[in-house]
Amino acid sequence: MPYGIFEATNIKGRNLSFVSTVDIENGQLFHRGELVTGSKDIYNAVLPTAESLATTPVFVAGDPAWNYANNSVTDKNEDAYIIPKGKSFRAYPLGNSKNVPDKYTIANYQIDLSGVDGKAEVGQYVAGMVFADGKSHVASADAPADVAYVGKIISLLDVGYEYYVGQNVDTRVQKVLIEVVKNDA
Repeated sequence: MPYGIFEATNIKGRNLSFVSTVDIENGQLFHRGELVTGSKDIYNAVLPTAESLATTPVFVAGDPAWNYANNSVTDKNEDAYIIPKGKSFRAYPLGNSKNVPDKYTIANYQIDLSGVDGKAEVGQYVAGMVFADGKSHVASADAPADVAYVGKIISLLDVGYEYYVGQNVDTRVQKVLIEVVKNDA
């Protein structure tokens, strides 16, 4: 499975720097921890638990997917990029301030769609979940009430194509535009 992708479609907050003790994917949700020892502006990324998702706002990883490897063009794809543990990365706070909600885009494979018949649709809600199998969002038909973060799917965009070069290569992915409904305790 490819790694997560992320587009900061309309996020008002400034990005912050984080570091994690595990590999992080773009579009992954996590909490802000304490400042890294000896740093004035790099925070520890704290992976969410079921309990923390109910009470603690989340940040979304959004590091530029730069890959300078020269061995293969496919290694330069955004979905081939992962943020290795110990490397600082950018992330954004998510909010709905002054009735102007933040918006961001991730791939549909980053959302657990099992509760909505396996298909993302406009009008569904997403909440944070404990990161598993490349997913940190979970979709539902109704807005969950017992979590700190809730987003709403407002648009879907199919991108990519399928082609044949000795074998079938499928680059298609559905991008999901999420509008932040709330992100507070």
